[in-house]
Amino acid sequence: YKAPTRNNVVKKLKRLHQHHTIQTKFEFEQANYLSITCDFWTNRQQKSFLVITGHYIDKDFNEHSKILKFITFEERHFSPLIAQEIEKQLISLGLYDKLVTITCDGAANMRDMFTYFTRRKIKYIHCLAHKLHLIICNSLNLWVTTKKRRNTTTTETDAENSTEEEDAEDESQITLNQMIRTMSVDIHNISNENNYSDSEHDDESK
Repeated sequence: YKAPTRNNVVKKLKRLHQHHTIQTKFEFEQANYLSITCDFWTNRQQKSFLVITGHYIDKDFNEHSKILKFITFEERHFSPLIAQEIEKQLISLGLYDKLVTITCDGAANMRDMFTYFTRRKIKYIHCLAHKLHLIICNSLNLWVTTKKRRNTTTTETDAENSTEEEDAEDESQITLNQMIRTMSVDIHNISNENNYSDSEHDDESK
């Protein structure tokens, strides 16, 4: 087996991307109205990604959902830039004129982006999953408890550290006092020995 070269892999990936883009355009042509959900997240390398998922209901009332775009977003997460990027991606698929609603979280930049679309009839829908998460966390005081626990843990840790430092200082002080006492005893002995040797020297001289 001979592995394909890097250039061949890149060519095949580009062909697959082009094929699925054409297939997505054809699939969503039958949609009279389009709704999308979008969200951001950042990986460990601090690279930001934007995903746009399209939703529509056909004439038989069957729901269809498909990822329309999954792209990197290198700009700052400002409302005008987000609106421009979403509009550009939907125009490239020929779906922007069918867009009626956008479902996203309640972040300020996501809510404000609706004022920057060239079409003014696009409605904002707050994501139910995000809203339910906020309701549960606020009703159960999960965030407050977490903060208290963190503060308590921090306080206990600081108290333990301060106690350890005080104990270390006390031990150092005791050791220092012992050294001073030992030095004073040694100095006293040395002075006595010197006096005794001086007296012996005087006796011999006499």
